[in-house]
Amino acid sequence: RAFPDYQITCPINGIKDSVNEVCNYIEKILIAVSISSIIISSILLSMCNYLHFTEIKNDIGLARCLGTSKQESTKLVYSHALLMALFSFIFAAIELIVVCLTLSRTFSASFGVASSFVFNPLSLVYMLIISIVVALFSSLIISKKVTSLKPLDCLR
Repeated sequence: RAFPDYQITCPINGIKDSVNEVCNYIEKILIAVSISSIIISSILLSMCNYLHFTEIKNDIGLARCLGTSKQESTKLVYSHALLMALFSFIFAAIELIVVCLTLSRTFSASFGVASSFVFNPLSLVYMLIISIVVALFSSLIISKKVTSLKPLDCLR
């Protein structure tokens, strides 16, 4: 060692650390946005379920007078919520694939890097599970209102 007071450092390590720090911040921001979008979607789906319930309350009362059970009325609420969640999932999945494909082509054209479209199909499974959970969660309160519904009061 000719120069013991000096230390040789690699500038790539500093760049790597700063890029990792920025990526961690971006990841935290994306997690916060994802959680807020899940909360907003459950609120919106709950509102849609409640509006649907208020629209068909008389129909449920009439059907209950004709002999359908409370469970069948509850199944109607859950099936409506699951159907809405399924349509939302399909539209979100199509949008996700189109956006990923468009961004991949744009970045490869802008930076001159040949990149192929890589999509993880496991993300669709996660999206489907979350949409089903949100649909079931948003239907809980409405299903309790359906079971406590008195058929004769709806016909008035």
